[in-house]
Amino acid sequence: MNELSSERTQDAVVVAPPQYLLYDYRSVGLASFLGTPLGGSLLMAMNYRRLGKGAAAAGALTVGIVITSLLLLLGFSGIANSGVQVIGLLAFIGMMQGAKAIQGFDIQEHVRLGGRLASKGSAAITGLLCLAVVAALVFGIVTVGTPNRTKITLGADEVYYSGEATAQNATAFGEALKSIGYFRGSGATVEITKDKSTGVTLSFVVQDGIWDDADKVSKFQQVGRLIAPAVGGLPFELRFLDTHSKVKKQVTVR
Repeated sequence: MNELSSERTQDAVVVAPPQYLLYDYRSVGLASFLGTPLGGSLLMAMNYRRLGKGAAAAGALTVGIVITSLLLLLGFSGIANSGVQVIGLLAFIGMMQGAKAIQGFDIQEHVRLGGRLASKGSAAITGLLCLAVVAALVFGIVTVGTPNRTKITLGADEVYYSGEATAQNATAFGEALKSIGYFRGSGATVEITKDKSTGVTLSFVVQDGIWDDADKVSKFQQVGRLIAPAVGGLPFELRFLDTHSKVKKQVTVR
């Protein structure tokens, strides 16, 4: 009986534990939190690659890129900051729970066979590297998309000028606003832009909601007509900007 048992033991197949490391759903969540969904999806793609699932790896990375791109688009679209934060939190939770549901069995099998999990530290580093990439991308978009602007000050008030507008144009614009009482040293911000194809554009940074108030929009148009001689005459484009310098409304003053 003992000889038979010994023979069976010798014939048993010994499976060596996996030599690669896998990231569990907590690590995916950490990378997503620190480095946007791109960080979490990169860890999931690395898991799939180590498991020999190349197509799944490409799919996971693509999903992360798409979700992160959508979050960036929402951020640039003028949606409230709190709204972006909520959506970002939901994306983080979704990435973590998605990793648990999709790769949970593979991770359990990996551990059961004696495989080890990758450290949270490496997950954090991956997330931070992804954050750096996203931040560099945002900086590039903002830098390319923002016109070359220069500023003059009249007391506490600011006049930016860009395009073909000059410091003289900005000064004339600011002095005209001062003469009618719009500039009162309260820190108002405006901008004048000149372009051969579109002409003159005057932008006013205003409080939220003013662009939706027809009466206040009409008053700004009246202000525009009063100062028109100082900016080259009519017509010109009048823009209402929020405190983040995003265009909320544009009208033509004739």
